[in-house]
Amino acid sequence: MKLEELTSDLLGRAMDLYLEIAWPGREEEKRPELPGDATGRDLLVDFSDEGKEEGGKVTHRWVRRLGNELYPHMKLVVEESLVEGEYLIAVDTHDELELKPDFPDYEAWQALKAKNREIKDEIERRWNEEKLPTWATLKVLLERSEGAAPKKGAGVAARKILVVDDERDIADAVSAVLIGAGYDVLLAHDGVEAVDTALLERPDLILMDFQMPRMDGVEAAVSIRRTQDRKKCRILLATASLVDLSRVAEADG
Repeated sequence: MKLEELTSDLLGRAMDLYLEIAWPGREEEKRPELPGDATGRDLLVDFSDEGKEEGGKVTHRWVRRLGNELYPHMKLVVEESLVEGEYLIAVDTHDELELKPDFPDYEAWQALKAKNREIKDEIERRWNEEKLPTWATLKVLLERSEGAAPKKGAGVAARKILVVDDERDIADAVSAVLIGAGYDVLLAHDGVEAVDTALLERPDLILMDFQMPRMDGVEAAVSIRRTQDRKKCRILLATASLVDLSRVAEADG
């Protein structure tokens, strides 16, 4: 959606579904007030803008911490997508804190993260059912657009990219953009699958999510480096969390 298409009805419905799942029985208590007849940016006056500026371009990411019954830091997000000027809504679990397995509360933290992910997935599933603008609808938009068709003569069709992300809608949207640019795209949805696919398909580039089930992006990169030379396969890790740089030596960026 374009930002000006964000209405109080749309954002209110997104919040209602979020709170119904995140705060069952306490929805009304937790529901924030929205400006009644505002649209677009004016609706987000009580959101924090976590956007970034790079190369003179500002990408907006507005967040509101609504939490859930177990964890107060989960956020509802309105953010600019892969397509400039197109916005979507998402849930950010905001639980990227990295704990080592010998930390006393490690198992409890992992269980909480799993529950947060379950809540996030259910909220976004309900949003998708009601056709609210999400990563899933962005994927459909990209696939229907002319840009999703491979560009003839682009000279890159033989370049193979492996996209690794446990959030399938995000992986699919990234894939649609890259296919539109003429690349041969492979998908994997966790670290183990990434290692197996890289060994079998020998991609030129891997775009790897950092936090994933079974094996995270750093562990997957270490495994991939055992069989693939850095000159033949570059690995880029994608994360919004703070990462110990000493752990990412096997990645190229």
